[in-house]
Amino acid sequence: MKRFFLVYFLLTSILFISGCWDSDELEEMLYIHSIGLDYQEGRYYVYAQVFNFESLPTGAESGGEVTQTTVGLGEGVTVVDAVHDLYSTTQRKIFWGHLSSVVFSENVLFNDIDGALDVISRYSEIRPTPWIFATDENFRDLLNTLPTLGVNIIYSFFGEPLESYNQSSIVKPFKYNRFVAERGGPGRTVILPVLDVDESSWFDKQGVKTNLNISSVALLSDEKFYGFLHEEDANGIRWYQKDTLRAPIVIDNEEGEVKGLIVLRVRDTNVKPVVSNEAVKFKIDVKVAGSLIEMSQETTEKEIIKSVKEKIKEDLRRTYEKGLELDGDVYSFSYHLFRENPNKWKQLTVNEALHLNEDSLEDINVEVYLRDAGEKRLSQ
Repeated sequence: MKRFFLVYFLLTSILFISGCWDSDELEEMLYIHSIGLDYQEGRYYVYAQVFNFESLPTGAESGGEVTQTTVGLGEGVTVVDAVHDLYSTTQRKIFWGHLSSVVFSENVLFNDIDGALDVISRYSEIRPTPWIFATDENFRDLLNTLPTLGVNIIYSFFGEPLESYNQSSIVKPFKYNRFVAERGGPGRTVILPVLDVDESSWFDKQGVKTNLNISSVALLSDEKFYGFLHEEDANGIRWYQKDTLRAPIVIDNEEGEVKGLIVLRVRDTNVKPVVSNEAVKFKIDVKVAGSLIEMSQETTEKEIIKSVKEKIKEDLRRTYEKGLELDGDVYSFSYHLFRENPNKWKQLTVNEALHLNEDSLEDINVEVYLRDAGEKRLSQ
């Protein structure tokens, strides 16, 4: 009898279970991995890099490049309008929960980045953690640039940019939530990594293999986009960021002869405002530690430290001055003044912007700690 009532209870309970009959099958949906946002003459363009899990390679055994992604395009008067235009040509449901990165074009940064950010913050499927990038490349080329050797697209810069940064540090990528927080800081300049398409570094029997590259930065604040700093003009960013893990410097002497190469890690960076009367100037203190990786000529520890100090100062000064040419405050001097002396900041700023010139960067102090030089000892 007890068994009868148990079976009866289980059978009747099924009637009240809603189940998952209306859920979507995972293999039947399309997944957005990265999106590119562009703005042209009052219209938004959304480029969606779509992949299906079944098409992704699992490793090197895939035997070469695999067609992992397709890029869709929608356009409209708003970002959401452009997304719905994309939906009209999509034959399966699109899921946004796996969005890994958002790439802004130069036009979006100049014209209406807030409209794009608003959508990301409101749509429930999108987590607040996609990587944020800028670019001045064509989105069709950029989003169709896949990793070499058929490596899974998830492990590219679109999905895991820190792997490359941890090996050779230029500008640290960061996610949407940190981007919003930094952009909202009074007088703060956000340093955004820029994605480029490299067509000169990788080859196979068929010829040149395109790949993604991060060697430039975009400068913007809460109020304005200033522009891009490319290649060597952005090198000072490495020494301003406290998260720089591995950055190389070529050691040379006064005659320009190469002595070797040292790889450095930033231990600390500090920007200090120096207020006097109605003016303010700034000092930058940097502490780095490094290992001598390569030595082509005999040199001393003193020569290495001297060369490193000069190179870091040169990088920091050049990046600062190139930022001034864009009317930008690369090292967020305005923000550091706000933190140190808010009353003076209110007095000297206009719309949270501080008037800066070349002399505003008064001094750069660099401390270098040489951890080791391999098996060979260095003379003092």
